[in-house]
Amino acid sequence: MEQENLTIYIDSDLEDLIPEFLENKLHEIEIIRDFLKNDDFENISKMAHKIKGSGGGYGFNKMSEIANTIEIFSKGQNKKDLETSLDELMNYINNVNIVYKEMW
Repeated sequence: MEQENLTIYIDSDLEDLIPEFLENKLHEIEIIRDFLKNDDFENISKMAHKIKGSGGGYGFNKMSEIANTIEIFSKGQNKKDLETSLDELMNYINNVNIVYKEMW
């Protein structure tokens, strides 16, 4: 993963919310993995769409990009690429470097 994708700047007003937000995203990845075991591509698509929106809302643009890819692969029912993208998303969440700063 490219280094510039691992550091993001988040408004310091959100600092208390981000750890729980990221924990929830990791939990959602596990839910998606369960959906994948059951070939439930419709719910994978819905959950990926949700992650895509919330990631961007908090400033995690790379998270949104990966979730968009997951959504696309779910529509094509591409299990192998879904697994790879889920691993990429988990890796990103576990390794992202967050810098909190006053944004306004």
